[in-house]
Amino acid sequence: MTTINCLHLRFNLFSDSDVSIDTFRSEILNYVGNQFTDFHNHNKDNFVYRYPLVQFKSINNYHYLIGINKGADAILSIMEKKDFVFTSKYFEIKEKPYLKLETKKLFVVNTIIPYKIYNWFALNSDNYEKYNSIISLSEKVQLLENILKANILSFAKGIDWTIEKHIQLCIHSIDKVYFNKFKGIDVINFDAIFYTNVILPDLIGLGKSSSKGFGIIKKIPHHQMSKKN
Repeated sequence: MTTINCLHLRFNLFSDSDVSIDTFRSEILNYVGNQFTDFHNHNKDNFVYRYPLVQFKSINNYHYLIGINKGADAILSIMEKKDFVFTSKYFEIKEKPYLKLETKKLFVVNTIIPYKIYNWFALNSDNYEKYNSIISLSEKVQLLENILKANILSFAKGIDWTIEKHIQLCIHSIDKVYFNKFKGIDVINFDAIFYTNVILPDLIGLGKSSSKGFGIIKKIPHHQMSKKN
């Protein structure tokens, strides 16, 4: 078991058009200053491979800044100096964002819990080729299940949590498949429902580019799953 601090900062943006995550992220970083390295995976000119402790999201017409542990501390530190009320070239923030700070206990349980993952960027270039070469649907799902387990372990490592118990995980359904280009490369993203015995906090990201709104997870109440079944 481990305990984390999870901060949600919810923004109501005023704009004449939709504001992409990349635009939102860029404008927030310009506003707070790039000296806050917890806000991105770069250290000077080098890319740093680590689970992002600050993440940018777009959920139900709101934009979010989410901080975990040191990321939450960094956001709170910035809020002591800046109110996040400003006008950029692309949008206006007219009021202070809504803040929610919670302490979450994470652990492995003896049952399985349903989650939905949205726009999951599951496949790197190697796995993309492997996924496309597999004919069997069950083998495709098994590959995705193994990747999702690895994503959970990457999250755990990023918050200094060693999961010693066996992770159970199964993908219940794939509800949507996105065929996109990312940095000029063909990619496939997924909306999926999965079960696991790991307690995970709502709205964190799993998988590639989780700092930029990909792979958002949310727990599904059991009564909703009963209706689906």
